[in-house]
Order: sequence, then C-alpha cells, then structure tokens
Amino acid sequence: MVGVMDISAHRISVLLAVHRAGGVVAAADLLHLSPSAISQQIRLLEKEAGVRVLDRTPAGAVLTDSGRVLAEAAERIESEARVNADQINRDAQS
Repeated sequence: MVGVMDISAHRISVLLAVHRAGGVVAAADLLHLSPSAISQQIRLLEKEAGVRVLDRTPAGAVLTDSGRVLAEAAERIESEARVNADQINRDAQS
C-alpha cells in the first residue's frame, strides 16, 4: 500500500498538467519543460505509486484508472487549498 508521503507533490502536479493539457507534449509546453522531462517525472511517479498512471499510445498518453484516481484526488486537494487560501486572505483583511 502506498502512503501519502511516498508520492511527490511535484510529480502529481506534472500528472495534472498531462491530464489538463491532454498529453505529454502539451504538458511540457505548459510547464516549460521538455517532453522527456515530463515522461521521466511520470515514470518516477509510477514507481512511487506502484501503478501505471498513463497508457502510452501512438496517438498520445491517456490516464489509466489509477491515474484518474490520483488526478481527481489532486484536483480536490488543489480546490480545498484555494478555498482555504481565500478564507485566510479574508480573515487577514478583517
């Protein structure tokens, strides 16, 4: 079983970029990295998680079921962090 601390937050953000941009090359452009750097981070994430997160096809890369679970969890965390930051900013202005 994978512990939360075993997975790099940076690599999760790379996975989110691949998911949102629609592929490795588009994520590389978005993050100002090379496609090989994106692929390396995804491979390391897969090693950390112990599961494949992308299916690589000639047409590009798509999230596996496990990749979708990780991406959806990361999106929820990201959303909660935004809500908390907004609340902190409102409290600071009061």
